[in-house]
Amino acid sequence: MTRTLRSTLLLGAACALAAPGRPDDTAPPNRRVEVTLLPAPAGTPPVARRHPHTLEIHGDRLSDDYFWMREKGTPEVEGYLNAELAYAEAFMKPTAGLQKKLYDEMLSRIQQTDISVPYAD
Repeated sequence: MTRTLRSTLLLGAACALAAPGRPDDTAPPNRRVEVTLLPAPAGTPPVARRHPHTLEIHGDRLSDDYFWMREKGTPEVEGYLNAELAYAEAFMKPTAGLQKKLYDEMLSRIQQTDISVPYAD
C-alpha cells in the first residue's frame, strides 16, 4: 500500500472515530445514534526537541525551533520520524479492519489495467 493511500486511510479512519454521539442525519429529530470509540493505545506520542535557530532574511529575523528537522538522513531526524510512524501505526491499529475494507473498496472502483499515465496522441 502506498504511503499516500495509507495516510488517506489513516486520516479517514481517525475522522470516523472522532465523532462520538454525533446525530445521524437519517434519524428522527429527537433520536441520537451512539458511536462507540475504540480504546486508545497506551503510550504517548513522541515530542520533537526544540532547538532555537534564528534566520535573518531581508532584515527580518525568523525563529524556527524545528529547523534541525531539515537535515534529512541524520540519525536524529530518522529516529524521530520512525518514532512518529510507530506511534501512528500503534494508535490506528484498532482500525486495521476498517482500513482494509476501505482500501479494497477503493481498488474495486479503479481500473487496474492501466500500465502508464494516459497521454494525448
